[in-house]
Amino acid sequence: MNNETLFVFGVIAVSSVLLASNRVRYDFVAVLVVLSLILSGTLSLQEGLASFGNSVIILVACLLILGEMLDRTGVEKCVGDTIMHYGGRIEAVLIALIMVSATLLGSMMCATAVVAISIPIVLRIAAETGNDKSRLLMPMSFAALISGSMTLIASTPNLIISDELISHGYTGFGFFSFSAIGLIILLFAVLYMVLIGRHNLRSTPSGHPTNRGTTSPTLSQMWANYDLKPQIEALEIITPKGVAALADQKMRVFARIRLDQNGKLSAALYRPTMQFAVGDVLLLPRYPKQQNPLVQCEGTRRAPKVIDRMDEWVATLGFADALVHPEATILGQPAQTALDALPGQIAVVGIMRHGTAIPDAKSCPLMPGDRLLLAATWDRLDELFRHHNELVLLFYSRERNVLPAAPDGFWPAIEIVPVAVAVVFASLASVLLRLLSAEDA
Repeated sequence: MNNETLFVFGVIAVSSVLLASNRVRYDFVAVLVVLSLILSGTLSLQEGLASFGNSVIILVACLLILGEMLDRTGVEKCVGDTIMHYGGRIEAVLIALIMVSATLLGSMMCATAVVAISIPIVLRIAAETGNDKSRLLMPMSFAALISGSMTLIASTPNLIISDELISHGYTGFGFFSFSAIGLIILLFAVLYMVLIGRHNLRSTPSGHPTNRGTTSPTLSQMWANYDLKPQIEALEIITPKGVAALADQKMRVFARIRLDQNGKLSAALYRPTMQFAVGDVLLLPRYPKQQNPLVQCEGTRRAPKVIDRMDEWVATLGFADALVHPEATILGQPAQTALDALPGQIAVVGIMRHGTAIPDAKSCPLMPGDRLLLAATWDRLDELFRHHNELVLLFYSRERNVLPAAPDGFWPAIEIVPVAVAVVFASLASVLLRLLSAEDA
């Protein structure tokens, strides 16, 4: 009995245990058995995937899963933020960046999936930069088609032709066999659209950002509605003395904003056990008639620009506009006191009555029809409106719509993997890492 035979018996034993345990899905066990036999050399790739009729079928199916994983893990949001960072509001630059990004995304999935992922990106860019969305969508569509010329897996015909070449004894296409030609096509396409093509695209009557119908306002607009910017100021801790000076006065702090290891801003509501560090930015209430005492602490300085960058930390601190139910049991109670009685940490940031913002939001007694601007983690807000009838959700800030469903899985999702067997592994990993449910996959 040779090593290969022992390995096969080992695979059978392990798979039997997994099946008998009823802890692992049967389809997962079956796919893992196939992959182990292929990777060990016991079966060739064609033999291992012969049950599907053609290896292209399973490859395309797994690529669709990878496309959904890119969407859910926030790759599209990252792409959109990067384009707006470097493109500003200049239409020509935005068109070039959108075309390049759509082509790069399309090099790892089919063109249809690229368009589905890119449409929300382009619409968001158009809304936030004031450009006409119709003049950005068309170049994106062309770039998605060009992406089929970039890599082997970018187009199903590429895979089919390569597989047929191999089946007839020829050498199949390599992963980057088309890339040189694709890059040349992309270069000329970008130049044409930037210099000539965009001038032939019709403009809609208005290319300015709008908030029609039931579209939720942005966080910045919500703060403006509640007149919060004049009431809240940002204070940055610049020296250890600032940390010490604030140690005994934390109760006046609303939230802490911190720059994480990836260079992104993250926010957290204040809690009694919260620790401050140099570089933290604290959001403080601004008193109507006098300066907040914390502003005068040594080792600190004002940081007003952080408030203007609130779209960068909205992923870690959610905001919701809610209406006090006319029959709520919390009527007559101070706003923050009423929320403190509920499990979990929720802060009342603003209150509006009869269309007018009230400065003293936390201590104002609640009345029927009051609108509250609440802050908490997104999960906590979801739980609040799902299980309690005291408050009626009007809307979340618009940024909620572009937050990824599984942001912690961002890097596993964009990891570059070899073709064939590796895309099957990547598809299994998307479920094991809880980026997708098995049913969704």
